[in-house]
Formats: sequence, C-alpha cells, structure tokens
Amino acid sequence: MATGNHSALLAAVLGCVEDGVLTMDADFRITSFNRAAERITGVSARDALGKRCSEIMRADVCEDGCVIRKVLDTGGKVIDQPARICTQDGGPASVSLSAAAFFDGDGGLLGAVEAFRARPAGRARKGVVGRLEPSLLGRAEADAIRRALSATGGHIGLTAKELGISRTTLWRKMKRYRIRVGG
Repeated sequence: MATGNHSALLAAVLGCVEDGVLTMDADFRITSFNRAAERITGVSARDALGKRCSEIMRADVCEDGCVIRKVLDTGGKVIDQPARICTQDGGPASVSLSAAAFFDGDGGLLGAVEAFRARPAGRARKGVVGRLEPSLLGRAEADAIRRALSATGGHIGLTAKELGISRTTLWRKMKRYRIRVGG
C-alpha cells in the first residue's frame, strides 16, 4: 500500500473509533490526536500536536505511573489502566488508558500509541488495576516472585527482602501479575 493511502486509511480508522487515540514520538511529543481525543480532553488536535503527552493529558499517573514508561520498562502492553485526567476546562475525567510502543530493528524507540476512553462517573476506581500483558521480562519477574514466595512460605516481608524490593513494591507487582499468596 502506498504511503499516502496508508496515511489516509489510518486517519479514517482513527476518525471512526470512540476511543481517544494519540501517538507520540520518542520524546513523548504528540504526533497525532484523533477526534475522540479532542472530545474527551477538550483540547483540539491543533493545540495538542507537538506538545508533550503529559502537558495535554495531565493525568494522575503521568509522574510516577506513566503507561508509556511502564511499556518501555516491561516491553509489554498496558491495557485498561484507570486514571484521571484534567480536561481543558479544568475538570477531572476518569479514563481507562491502554498503550504500546514501537521499536526499530535495532531496538530504538520509534514512538508509542496511547488509547483512552472515558469511564462512567459511577464506576469506582478503588481496587481497579490495569491489566498488564507481560513480556518475556515480565513473565520472568512474575516467576521470580512466585519462586521467592514459595521459598519463604508466603511471607511477604521475607520475600520482599529476598527480592531486594519494598513490601509495597512487592504487593504492587503481585497485583499486576495477579499473584496470590499460596496461589
């Protein structure tokens, strides 16, 4: 397919989906922003293009839970990560974020895509955790956690110490990989 046709097809696809979709380059600068993204955020594509994702989304996860950073760290995909963004008018909006990154043949980051959808206002956020589809590295991490839990008889404090991480980090990783003590 010719590049021009491919671009037109991509624009048509992104124009007809209900999810907000943005793409960004390796510097986290927005390279595309569909109509649904405009509707959900209240920011026009014209104003979003070229700006850093965090400037536009202003999500509660941008600083220490960025879904793109999570993808880069794990090599996996993030699917349905709950977050709250700040819309153009200053109001909060609950969204679900999904993300993936794209690499060249040498492993260099080409860019990333982030999709998001508005979540119903009544849907509780507490206890809802995004689903991470683990990469090979993520599966190895989950296996290491399971082995350490088994070796310590399921003792969280000893397991965290054995792995060289905090108890909080261990709990977070157990939740991410759906690991239960004794399971």
